[in-house]
Amino acid sequence: MEIIGRHAELETLRAWLGGGSPNGPAPHVVKTFLVIEGEPGIGKTTIWAQGVEEARAAGWDVLVCRPRPSDSGLPNVGLTDLLRTVPEEALGSLPPPQRRPLEVATLRRDPGEGDLEPRAVGTGLTALLAHLANRGPLLLAVDDAQWLDQASARALAFALHRQDQGVVRLLSAVRIESAASTQAAALATIESTVGWERVQRLPLGPLSIAALHQVILEALGKSFTRPVLMRIHQAAGGNPFYALEIAREILRIGPPPPGRPLPVPKDHRDLALLRLGRLPRSTRDALAQIAAMSRPSSEDIDLDALAPAERAGIVRVQPGGRVDFTHPLYGSALYSSLPEATRRKLHRELATREVGLEERARHLALAATGPDEVSAEVLDRAAEAAGARGAAEVAVELKELALRLTPPDDGQATLRRDLELASRRYFAGDALGARQQLERSLLTLPAGEDRARVLLELASVLWNQAGGSEAMTLISQAVDLAVTPALRGEIHSRASWIVEDCDLALEHAEAALALTNEQEDPVRYSFILHNVARLKLYSGRGADHDAVERGMRLQREAAAWDLSQVPAFWARDFDDFDTAIRRFEELVRICRERGDEASSSGLLANLAVIHSLTGHLQQAREVAAEALELAHQTEQEVWIEVALCAQGQVWARAGELELARAAADDVNRRLKVHPDETVAAIAAMVLGLVAFGRGDYAEAALQFAVNDAFDESHNIREPPNRYHADEAEAVISLGDLDRAEKLVSRLEERARALPRPWVRAVSARCRGLLQSARGDQEVALVSMQEALKRHQALAMPFERARTLMALGQVHRRRNERRAARAAFEESLAVFERLGVSPWVERARAEIARIPVRRASADLTPSEEKIARLVATGLTNREVADRAFVSAKTVEANLSRVYGKLGVHSRAELGRVMNERERGLKT
Repeated sequence: MEIIGRHAELETLRAWLGGGSPNGPAPHVVKTFLVIEGEPGIGKTTIWAQGVEEARAAGWDVLVCRPRPSDSGLPNVGLTDLLRTVPEEALGSLPPPQRRPLEVATLRRDPGEGDLEPRAVGTGLTALLAHLANRGPLLLAVDDAQWLDQASARALAFALHRQDQGVVRLLSAVRIESAASTQAAALATIESTVGWERVQRLPLGPLSIAALHQVILEALGKSFTRPVLMRIHQAAGGNPFYALEIAREILRIGPPPPGRPLPVPKDHRDLALLRLGRLPRSTRDALAQIAAMSRPSSEDIDLDALAPAERAGIVRVQPGGRVDFTHPLYGSALYSSLPEATRRKLHRELATREVGLEERARHLALAATGPDEVSAEVLDRAAEAAGARGAAEVAVELKELALRLTPPDDGQATLRRDLELASRRYFAGDALGARQQLERSLLTLPAGEDRARVLLELASVLWNQAGGSEAMTLISQAVDLAVTPALRGEIHSRASWIVEDCDLALEHAEAALALTNEQEDPVRYSFILHNVARLKLYSGRGADHDAVERGMRLQREAAAWDLSQVPAFWARDFDDFDTAIRRFEELVRICRERGDEASSSGLLANLAVIHSLTGHLQQAREVAAEALELAHQTEQEVWIEVALCAQGQVWARAGELELARAAADDVNRRLKVHPDETVAAIAAMVLGLVAFGRGDYAEAALQFAVNDAFDESHNIREPPNRYHADEAEAVISLGDLDRAEKLVSRLEERARALPRPWVRAVSARCRGLLQSARGDQEVALVSMQEALKRHQALAMPFERARTLMALGQVHRRRNERRAARAAFEESLAVFERLGVSPWVERARAEIARIPVRRASADLTPSEEKIARLVATGLTNREVADRAFVSAKTVEANLSRVYGKLGVHSRAELGRVMNERERGLKT
């Protein structure tokens, strides 16, 4: 069918479909989102539908979604419709961590325990759209986008922002009202996330008189004189829907005499009611049900009663049984015209039907005339269901309705829903709303346990907003008010994570453990037990390995949904890197199965650092990049900073110093907006590693001192970050031996208190370097040999190579050139294998500093000849034959060679002669 009066708009639409597509030229910034906008009835859907048809004809894969007014409050309805035609094999091609959240959100899989992270749905949709776009250009088409539910809008925004420009497009039609409406929030979410520069608007204005003439003639088969057409055009404002309704009424009753007004209401919305009012009462009742339902079907409606409306072109019954208005204005006008009592009765009746939990809950809320605990409980369950499907905003709205329907005399139910609503607000990203919700609750609560609960939750919100001191004030108040062991234990447990001082945190953790019953809640007890062990270790109170093992056993026996991260860090801190890697990978797997990509990012960042420590630098680079990509995808600032710090450590240890510095600088720029003392200390450590790698020991010592200050101020006596040996070596290189003595002694004290391979090896190396700097090469050699011995139990090849280089320096200062060269060459081989360029250069420079004597200064020509023949692997008899001497002469010369060169075997002789050959060439 020809579209009348919209030539310019259709040309804009076609240019948008062709511009920057795989088959056309690509502008600098591709407009990936086209918004067709205009008032109700102006013809947006007509242009939208034409775009869908032409895209399909041009070879685009098109996914369609057409929300209804009642959809805006339901979870992921739009996303479910949009993906309805996507084949199962496409979803099946996604990895489980991406597939599962998407299947749960679109009702293809039952949800698991707890809420589904909305970003996990977005991540899954990102992967699915990329998969579909691999087959060709993909168009997502959303009509009446003002009614798109917020959960679907967030997922679409997340995914579209991460697609290649031009390959995936979004075409939407949206109603522009005269007043701002909250229903436009979903569209604003997509526009702001995708980026305004990638949004193109196509406004639809009024049709001309000539165009309206053609529309009326084609739709009704009749037209009017120009004066009447002009009056219709003026009354309808050029709106084709309203013009047709006016024309129908004029055809029914006849044109008015000249000078008399048209027989139609002045309010355009009432125009839609003109034909509805002439339908039978049973038909209007059936239409009212359709207007109030989310997804009406022929099974829900009396089709005999509906037939007059279908013949009048007001509704249509689709082949699949879905029933809908031919234009949304019919439904919205009819629903808004119903008296309040009629609407409540209608929703009460619809709530008794077999509909989804969330839709039933909304019907009950709209039917309620006052507090109703039964309806409030249904809304509670609906909020949980929405949260489990990743619709955090919908869960908030449902919980708000439940709170509104809570009887005012039920204080406990009110408190419970207040706390739950605050928690849901926070999970949905509304930290300010959560804080205000809790502060309002405090205004009416007297002293006691209820007030303590609210204070605890408010403290947690404040802490997450970097309000540590204020949070601890509230924690102290909560502890004073709490009476029951369970609540006191929960407060102390939360405080042990909030407080930054390790000693004070341990006090809270131990108090929580004493107040928690292992038999009643073994999983909770295991987490607190692990936290106590962690804080004991970091505060310098020893290692409780039994507690860690016991906590792990409790979690295994309970088949816990959550697993503590402490055992993974514990294995790392005790240099059991294989176990640490296995445990971190298991935690990543669990997080991905739940769709918790944000937590996966943090775990991967720690895993990348372990790979860098153990010399698996390429794997470390890949894992760090994955951690950072996930952090950016989930838009969690703290995890972006953590991943950047991990990437900086990896690059610094790989010798890519410029990249490492750039990562640290990026973190410090972000910290100006989101201050975080812990992250700042790690960024300083990265800068210290960079400076140390460059040989800028003054800058290295300065940056490492930031970490020292942080650890000291937080009473961290057994720090998890491994910068201490670098700091000591930097200070030794600066010649500040008194300060170096303190740093090395501290390392040795840690090695004695808690012997582990790394701290024992580096403390011995640092002691050797300090002794050497003081001129005592004899004892320095003993320390270096002790360090090498400790390296045998440590899977850190880079650290061992550094110790070998330090050993070579001691040998050189003792004038033991051959031993020095051997140590340097062994360290060089490791640095070359790891590919750490700055350290390769250092090792080569050390080798170049060793002078090489010419052959004539050591051996006679005969001895030189015999030695070279023996070095090739010949026997004494074979050497005698080659040199034309007796075997006894060979033995005599060989004995003198051994003595002069200080070797004891043919293998050693071969190595020394090779060295001499290289030395002669240089």
